[in-house]
Amino acid sequence: MKKRYAAELMFFYSRRMSGRSTQKKAICEKKIYSIFADTNDEAYELAIEKGRAEEFDFFDEPYDISYNFLGVLELISLDDEDDDVMWSSFEERFSPEARKNIFVPDKKDLKIFMPMSTKGKMKLLA
Repeated sequence: MKKRYAAELMFFYSRRMSGRSTQKKAICEKKIYSIFADTNDEAYELAIEKGRAEEFDFFDEPYDISYNFLGVLELISLDDEDDDVMWSSFEERFSPEARKNIFVPDKKDLKIFMPMSTKGKMKLLA
């Protein structure tokens, strides 16, 4: 039976004119997706696929606008929860693409891949 997960993904809008970025800050959006998978690794890969599937481009004269997937911010198991989780927020951040390593943790640093605490529960808000 597949397990249920919540994956928090980050996206950002980039604006370019003649191939050059026209902004120092970018609007960033966080979304939380409900994912069903057999393993933690499969859930992570499905989160990446969902993020990449959301990307799109459009032209708003004189700008080329892109909606880009930045990465997985968090991945947690929802096996003990009852309902689906969905939430979205927007915030402005300086150069999210250039600072991706600051905003998006390595896979090994996501709570789902960390060892349990001594009390048997993971700290969700570190």
